[in-house]
Parts: sequence; C-alpha cells; structure tokens
Amino acid sequence: MKRTDRPSSSASSPSTSPQLKRQKVPAPASLAQALPPSKAEQHMLAGVQRSLADAAALREASKENGNGNGQEGWTKVDRGKMKKQIKKQQRLEANPPVFKYMVPGLKNRRDPVSIDSLRDFTLSLLCDMPAQQWIVAENPRSITHVLALFIPGILASDLGLSKPSPSAPAMPLELPRLPLPAPASTQLPVLHTLFSHACPTRAPGEQYKMHSFIAQFLQCPLAGDEAKTRHEQRQAQEQQSKLTPADLVLTYPQMKENDYPIPTYLRLHLRGAPSPSIPDPSAQLEPGWIETPQNMDTPAQYTLLAIDCEMCETTAGQELARVSIIDGATNAEIYDTMVMPEHAITDYQTRYSGVTEAKLKGVTTTLADVQQHLLTLLHPDTILLGHSLENDLKVLKLCHPRNADTSVLYHHPRGGPYKPGLKWLAQRWMGKEIQKNDGKEGEQGGHDPEEDAKTSLELFQLKLERGAAFGEFQQDVESIFEKMARPSGKRHAGATSAVVDHGHPAQWHGAKATTAVACTNDDEVVDGVVDVIGKHDFVFARMMDLSHAVGWTTTKSASQFTMANIDRTASPAGHPESSDEAVKKAFAELNERLTRLHHSLPKSTAIILMTGHSDPRKIVALNARKQNWEQQWRKTNDVLKIPKEEWWTSEDDRSLAGEVEKAKAGLAFFCITRHAPVVAAAETI
Repeated sequence: MKRTDRPSSSASSPSTSPQLKRQKVPAPASLAQALPPSKAEQHMLAGVQRSLADAAALREASKENGNGNGQEGWTKVDRGKMKKQIKKQQRLEANPPVFKYMVPGLKNRRDPVSIDSLRDFTLSLLCDMPAQQWIVAENPRSITHVLALFIPGILASDLGLSKPSPSAPAMPLELPRLPLPAPASTQLPVLHTLFSHACPTRAPGEQYKMHSFIAQFLQCPLAGDEAKTRHEQRQAQEQQSKLTPADLVLTYPQMKENDYPIPTYLRLHLRGAPSPSIPDPSAQLEPGWIETPQNMDTPAQYTLLAIDCEMCETTAGQELARVSIIDGATNAEIYDTMVMPEHAITDYQTRYSGVTEAKLKGVTTTLADVQQHLLTLLHPDTILLGHSLENDLKVLKLCHPRNADTSVLYHHPRGGPYKPGLKWLAQRWMGKEIQKNDGKEGEQGGHDPEEDAKTSLELFQLKLERGAAFGEFQQDVESIFEKMARPSGKRHAGATSAVVDHGHPAQWHGAKATTAVACTNDDEVVDGVVDVIGKHDFVFARMMDLSHAVGWTTTKSASQFTMANIDRTASPAGHPESSDEAVKKAFAELNERLTRLHHSLPKSTAIILMTGHSDPRKIVALNARKQNWEQQWRKTNDVLKIPKEEWWTSEDDRSLAGEVEKAKAGLAFFCITRHAPVVAAAETI
C-alpha cells in the first residue's frame, strides 16, 4: 500500500491558541467522584477521562525520553478549548445526523436514482449544494466524515431481494432483518445489520454501452462563477498571438500528474508525491536509466523530435522492440531500428506492436545502444513529442525535461481522466486513417511506429496552426475533489479528501484529492481507509476482489495493475465462470472486511456504499461478436464470404441493447455509523 499526499498550496499559520495555565490534575477516578455525571454527561465524562489518561501516558513517555520537567502529576490544560470541545460534542449528541428517504420524490421518478444524483447528494454533505428531492440528511453538520465505497459484484439476488417494481423503479427495497426467513438467504449479512434499505440506481451510458461509474461519480458540472471564469480563459486563449512549440510543452506538474519519469535535476521542483516510475524524488538515476544533461555547451541539433516505440512482453515486463524518431523540422525519419529485448520474450504482441520473431531474428541492437544514440540527438532545449509519451520514456528508460504529448494536448470527448487514442484523433481532427492493421496477427499486423510518430507530429503542427482551444471539448466539469476543497458554508476551510484504490489513483482519478493511497488488494483498501478517514472529510474507496472473483473484471498482479485494466466494466470475452467456492469465499471475506471497517470508523461517519452496475459479461460477449463481424466485413466487403453463424443482425442489436440496460442496474446503501441502522423513511416505504 502506497500513500501519496498532495502538497498544500499555502503554508500553515502559526498557532494562536490562548496562554496555557498550569494546574494540578487529579487522577481520573477522583475526578469522577468529585463530579458525578448525569446521564446526559456520562459519555462526555468518559471521553474526558480517556483524554486525561492519554495525557498522563504521554507525560510518562516524555520523562522516559529525557524530556520531562520533573513535576509529577502536572500538565498544561487549555480550559477554554476543552469547554468548546465539550459543548461541540454535546451538540452532536443532542442532534445526531439521520438520513431519510423522501417517498414523494422517489415515487415521481421514472428511472432509478442516477449516479449524478448520488454524486450531488454526497457533495451536499460537504459543500454548498441544493437539497435532493429523494433523500435528505437531517442535522448534516453533525456528520464528521463521509465515506463513499464502490464495490462492484453485488446483485440484489445476493441479498435475498427482488427486482424493483416497474411502476416505482426508484423506490428503495427493504433489507429484511436477520435471521432471514426461509428460504431467503444473503451473501452479506453485514449489510442487513448496517442498512435498512437498498436504493436502486442506474449506471450512465448509451443504448449499446455503459460509461464509467467512477468518471461519472468523481466529476461534476462547474458552478456558475467557475464556468464563467473558464469561459473567459478560453476567450483569452483564442485571442492570444500564434502559439509557439514551447507553449505546448508539458509543465512540470503535468509531467508528474501523467506519471512522466522526471530528470534528477528537476525533482526538487516536484517535492510532494513521488513518481511511481522513480520512487524516490531525491535519489540518483536507477540502474539502466539515462537522462538528458541539464546544460550543454553546444546548441540543439534538433528543436523538435517525434518518437514512437513498440514493445514486447518479456519475463521482466514490457521491453523495447522497435523505436522510430522523426525530425519535426523536415518530417524526415532520422532513426528507426529493431531492438532485441534483454529478457526472454513471452509475447511479441504482434497485433499491436507489429513485431514478430522473424523481424527480430539476427537483431543485435540493445536498449543500451539506443540510449547512447539518443544522447547524441537530444539537447535540454529539444522538445520530445509523442502520444502518451510517458510510456515510451519508461521503456527507453529515459528522463527528458521538455516533453509534448498529443494525448494531453487533445481531449477525450468525455473529458478527463480519459485520454484519446491516436487513431481516433487522426480520424476526428485530420480525417486520416492510421493503424489499419491494428489487431491483426502475422507479418503485416500491428502498428507502424514511423506512421504513429508522424501522426503525432501532424497533430502537434495542427494545434500550433489552429490555436490552444483546437481539439478540446468544452465541457464545463471539474473533479469533485476540487469542488469540495473550496471554502463553503459547511466547511469554511474547504473539505479535505482522500482516494484509496487499486492501481495508481494519484495518477488517475485521485490526482486532485488531498491524499491518494495505492493498494493491490481489498485488505489494503480497508487499512488505507482506516488510516486516512480520521484526517480527511471525504474518502472515496473501491473494493475489487469480489468483482474479480465473480468474473466481472480481470485479476492482475500488482506490477501489471494499472488504471487502464481495473477500470474496465467487464472481463474479456470467454472469461471462465468463477467457481462457487471462490465466489462464496469472496463474499465471506467482503463481509468480514465491511464489518471490520465499520467498527473502525469514527462515530457519525456517513457511509454511502454503491455497487455501480450489474453483471456486464453478456455485453462483452456480444460486443466481441459484433467486433468480429465488423472486421470480417471490412476485410471481405462481401457478406456471402462471411460464415452465417458470424453475422451480426438486427436481433443481435436488440439483444445488446437489452443486456446493456440490465447491466446498468445497481444498488446504493446509506447509513451513519452507530450501533443501529439509521436510514429512516419520511413515509412508510
């Protein structure tokens, strides 16, 4: 488990606490005798006693370390501060927070609750947002923390629930109390203990595909003032003079946010979260890595170089197999070579890389040879251009200070954190078809790195000609972490946030959060949440082990676990059905983790648990058939040459649309940490 904290934008102010007075502190037992508590004060008295006991323990530890002042039984007490804390706690006890479903609002909904509504309700607990019509929080200021849990893999049937009524698709389903009457059963008894109802939800998407739950939940529309500011910034960009290549170079924070390897001489500028590529920002280069020198006496031979690499999978992971470099001034290829990986090849990845065993036969060029040649081409003033260039730099084991990236310069139509593919960019903005052999095996399969590098160069030049706003989709959205961090009526200093997730959340959806914790399994997720919840107002966490066990996603090793594969909403076609024993074990482990997590959370923590969607495997199978049909059609352009069993028909279209609609169904659960369920209904449900 790896924790990443985002550096604070301002220095902390000096303490302004009142002058502390020294007084003799009696033992907790004598204090209890002198001030017998009333029933309303019992809980507070216990807290004060614990605080005094902790202070005594700290005092003893201080003396053992040679820091004591030799005056036993004495400590410093801020009486005013203690009184404020007691009054605050008394107010919380007198006005506990409660969630209530609003039946009239739920009855009027034609569809289950959307992910947008879940997100807006979550934000309303932390910042200034309009109240929701389907659920409310009474005494929301008494909520100390908010935990949003995303756990795909849970179906209504796993909890002994029936499907929502078609006439009232948004009405919550009551979770029966334990023990369940026969023949009903549940895979997660803890949910019946913590929650009173399961609220039907609907994942985002279109007729034939689902969209990412995470992207929808963790992004929100800009408020009026913020949208106006962004519009003014766009206008200023459009009015500025013609761009220069230097204007399109990634800033150092952008390099860090996109997980670029950072030259050692720039790492002092980026003191904060370390890059996963080079863990210690103060260390020297790792063995086998090179970097462009910081200063050179000679002028740059090339001002702009476009580069693209192809890789093979080896026993050591991804390794370089081919590299192509284009001069930005002449559009001519100046370097193109096959490279023999150092370790044994396990997959040539021909359908993507175009590399085959025959093409590598007799190749003696090594990565070290390529690195030495690169150092003869590169200058600290040279701009190195590519598409998702950080991947090429990693496989080259190269750190360079000036980089441009077409996956950052151009936007995905659905906004961040998604990045557009090079093939799509060429089609969308240049009307050009590239990578025509993508996905094909054999000598003619895969990508051509020269073609890809030249395409990146053309897109870069097009951006220079058309302006900064070209290739951007003007979506006025922002991360929810940015929104809640701004001062509001509910959090005068803004809300702090944390993301605890598989993979590298600091380089993905957790880039704007105060803290990001990278995990490799659900036990680490639970530990991560427990570690950060007390220090943050909002925590978003995802548990994936159940989804892996039921076959909805593909389990990856820690080294291969990237956001690209864990965010997939479905497993590959032909993924084997999981065994009953494996699924049963996964549910039991999830039940234990949720129980342990609930017991470890601070009191008055709001828990919002979301399943996101239902089983997507049939969608994957149908999409695989459709893709095969489209490939066959492009290849033959004759339906009679395609086996009839491989045809894609209008009936298949209807089946795909139906399966997508089924898979959009999810559930949401709401509670506040206490000894009993707290979700109540405004009217009888």
